[in-house]
Amino acid sequence: MQNNPKLLRKKRIVIFLDLIIDLLIIGALVYMGVVYGPFLYHEADYYLRRLLNKSYKVVEDIDYGPKPAKNIIESIVQKAPEIAIEPKSKEFGIIIEKIGVNEEVIQDVDLTDKKGMDSALKRGVAHAKGTAYPGELGNVYLFSHSTVNVWDIWRYRSPFTLLRKLENGDRVIIFYKEQRYDYIVYEKKVVNPDSIEDLTGFAEEPTLTLQTCEPPGSNKYRLIVKARLED
Repeated sequence: MQNNPKLLRKKRIVIFLDLIIDLLIIGALVYMGVVYGPFLYHEADYYLRRLLNKSYKVVEDIDYGPKPAKNIIESIVQKAPEIAIEPKSKEFGIIIEKIGVNEEVIQDVDLTDKKGMDSALKRGVAHAKGTAYPGELGNVYLFSHSTVNVWDIWRYRSPFTLLRKLENGDRVIIFYKEQRYDYIVYEKKVVNPDSIEDLTGFAEEPTLTLQTCEPPGSNKYRLIVKARLED
């Protein structure tokens, strides 16, 4: 009995459609992995450290053992409660122990210069030109990405992925010209993208403002975290 040409044609169409559907599913999974992979990695690291009672700490504050743990595996092997962070830059750098941020800060980034902003955000955290410097009276304004679009994933860094985890009382450490400044978080809020109050407002005391997009993966809002210089 010969095969019916119409049935063969239908089978080929079904097989072709199944292949297209499979490719679309694989493509969607790859897309999600590329876009949200860094976000999921940081989330997993954060909750794993909490589960194992491990925390990041600036290496100069660790006063035990000849060799501080450099990652979570070493901390488990050495039975150390803390994972050491060596500042990436003491000329201008930021460390947030709670969420594992350790980045160079690019100074005096002009907010009207898109090319300059893009260049700074490729390297990490940017300091808004015209705002105060660490330790000074006034507002130090720093900004960076939380996550980025798939077409920008290889161009920009996203160190502020977990910024929303910060709460009042958490510490943000700034190094500037080899000096260390500790700021304590006192406020967290979500604002519209066109809000400039926290950028241009007058600060009567040494203040630090951190800004990123909210929610991660979207630029619909801006997350603002404010901190005061510790006495």
